[in-house]
Amino acid sequence: MGMPPVPEDHESPAALDRALGSADSGTVATAFWLGHLQAGLVLYGVATLVATVYLLLTPGGPHRPAGWMAVGLSVIATLAVIGLPRRAIARSSRRLVFFVTWSVFSCVFVGVVAALDQGLRSPLAIFLLLPTTYASLAYPVRAVVGIGAVAVATAVVVALLAGDALAQTVVFVGTVGMVTLLSAWVTHARGLQQVARRRLTQRLVELARHDGLTGCLNHRAFYEQVGDEVERAKRHAHAASLLVLDIDDFKSINDTHGHLVGDDVLRGIGVALQQCTRSIDSVGRIGGDEFAVLLVETTESQVRATAARIHEAVGEMDVPVAVGLTVGVAHVTSPAADLTPHQLVALADADLYELKRHVTHEPLITVQPPL
Repeated sequence: MGMPPVPEDHESPAALDRALGSADSGTVATAFWLGHLQAGLVLYGVATLVATVYLLLTPGGPHRPAGWMAVGLSVIATLAVIGLPRRAIARSSRRLVFFVTWSVFSCVFVGVVAALDQGLRSPLAIFLLLPTTYASLAYPVRAVVGIGAVAVATAVVVALLAGDALAQTVVFVGTVGMVTLLSAWVTHARGLQQVARRRLTQRLVELARHDGLTGCLNHRAFYEQVGDEVERAKRHAHAASLLVLDIDDFKSINDTHGHLVGDDVLRGIGVALQQCTRSIDSVGRIGGDEFAVLLVETTESQVRATAARIHEAVGEMDVPVAVGLTVGVAHVTSPAADLTPHQLVALADADLYELKRHVTHEPLITVQPPL
């Protein structure tokens, strides 16, 4: 039975951080791969120590001078990796090339050492299982399988060179193959878990920033957007425009038609506002029946055009009640240095409540001319 496909981005430990949009996602990924590299160095050091002890305990074994040369080469290789710019490697987008190359070299190196000793009968041949196991901790499935295939091929070559018995070769190669299969499944399961965690985290982030009923930004997230836009408008001398929208007599809608209809009205207005604005604009629900729209780099005529689109969209909502909106506008051509997000919203709020005191007509959208 084959493994079901897993999205490719599960194969990087930075995938979850990218999904979160975290500013320090690169730092998290770098720390992971740096730790993985250091674990590999420890593994190399221990393996070299074990090989050294083995050679000391078996001085009469075959090709001992070559064996000692291999141990020396292992020490040199370990020191060479220590001397590399490890943090830069861990930070690089092509770090996987380094790690896969290192693992393939390890397979070939262990094969040479085993062939010089007693072939697959050598205790050192068991080291062929290590590169695949190490790869399963972080590499993608394809890389794990590829390294396992190199380990299997190396074991076959060692058996042929050393003249190992067929039975012993089958058992050893089969064991390497089973470890490869198990490592691939571990990697696959880790990928599924990361995908599930990423989706859950994305959902939590969405709930933390968005209103669950309307899909608009919540109060906190919307004010953050306003703050960013106000600061940008100050730096570049751009206009800052904000609409604050209040549903007329919303309490009577709930009292007369029920809260489910009221929820439908809120939901429909949220959809209408998002459809009537651009992707660079921001729509927020900042109160029970109060919405706000942040318009980026807009002129007075564009503010009016947006208000007209909102009017039309609200009029076409599929709800069993007439819905009216009153809209307050704050349009600042050149934001003052001391203008704050709350002051910009307050300007639109003041405009809205001024309209509320004077408008007595049937429900429809009303827009005060920009300031």
